[in-house]
Order: sequence, then structure tokens, then C-alpha cells
Amino acid sequence: MESYNMIKKEFRLEELETEYTVLISRIEIHKNDLLLDEFFKIIKQLQNKYSKSIIQFFNTHIVLNDRHIQNAIYFAKKAFKKEINISNDVNIEFLLYLSANRQIKNAFKFLGITIEDLHSTKLHYCIVSESNRIMDINEDIIERLNSSTIKPDINLLDNDKLERIKNYFEISDSQIKTLINARNISTKPSLEDLNPEIIADIFNDLICEKMALLSLEGLRLELD
Repeated sequence: MESYNMIKKEFRLEELETEYTVLISRIEIHKNDLLLDEFFKIIKQLQNKYSKSIIQFFNTHIVLNDRHIQNAIYFAKKAFKKEINISNDVNIEFLLYLSANRQIKNAFKFLGITIEDLHSTKLHYCIVSESNRIMDINEDIIERLNSSTIKPDINLLDNDKLERIKNYFEISDSQIKTLINARNISTKPSLEDLNPEIIADIFNDLICEKMALLSLEGLRLELD
């Protein structure tokens, strides 16, 4: 399996007393008439089989990049560690933090796999598990879905994607300018002239703040 067809990173978090590996990849399903119910049944079986791991497919419409995904995984794991999780299912908890929204229906609305996604046959997903197990899980996914890996395009940036994410997460120009100033960018360009990588870095910081607020809401509910 070609390494360029995946993004793989190991994490060791003293705060959570845990180690885990995140794999982000994309598959092309060879069966173009796969039914949505059939797809979800297979995914549920895989999640049950690897119950201590996260296996989640998602629509990338409001996903900024791999860092956005990795941050959502951190907050989902933290929520379960602190017992302030919103959902009883860590796979759903991950989607809630990825969408920075407490409502499960909203998370599925923007991130859930639809029949249109399935008909496109190209789907992004992530796995979170122990390092020595993650490739076995990945191969099982590929085999069960009769698919092959293709290069993920999660980190590709364009103006349409950035504008869509800005609107969804309600990121204001004033917030962006504040972080530009904090970074001491000497030229102080207009927003339209900013390098997309700089914008993505700023967006990630602002989205991460929203995830942190979601986590605090859970903590306040527990204290109440």
C-alpha cells in the first residue's frame, strides 16, 4: 500500500496518558451500486470488530485539513477521558468536534456520508488506533468495501473551500485580522492577498477555539 495514499501520524499525550496513531486516507469503491444501508452496515460491523478504535467516514465539505481532523480526535478522546462526552459513541463524538456542534443531527447533516457521496465512489475516512494495529484495520476496510486507496485531497486549498469553511464556522474578518496582527506579519496584506496556508493556519486556531468551547460546555453540564 503506497504511503502517499494516506496521512499517518503518531501522538503521545501526557495530559491524557495515552498514545495513539491517526491514519487519514481515501478509497475508491469498485462497486458503484453499493447501497447506503449496506455501506453503513459494513462500517458498523468494522466499528464493532475494532471497538477500541475510531473508524469514521466523513464528507469533507467543511473539513479544513488533516490538522482539523487531528484536533477533533484529541478533543473527542479528551471528552471520554474526562467523562464529559456528548455522545456514548466515540465515532460520533469525533464528528461533533469536527463540526464544532453539540447537535448530532447537524454533525451528520454537514459531515455524514450521503448516497451522492457513495455514488461518487471516492470517500475520505480516518482511523484512530494503536500503531501496531492501524494498518490491519485499514486493510480490512479496503477489503470489506471492495476498494483501493487513492491519494486524499483533504489538504488541498482553494478560495471556495476557505470561504465555505469561513461561513460555516462563522469566522469574522476581525478575528482573522486579530490573529494576523498577533503573528506580526509585517506586510499586513488584505485578506484577499493572504497566502492560503496562512489563512488555513488561522482558521485552524479559530476552529480549535470552538472545539475547546464545546468541551467546556460539556464540563459545565457535568458540574451542573
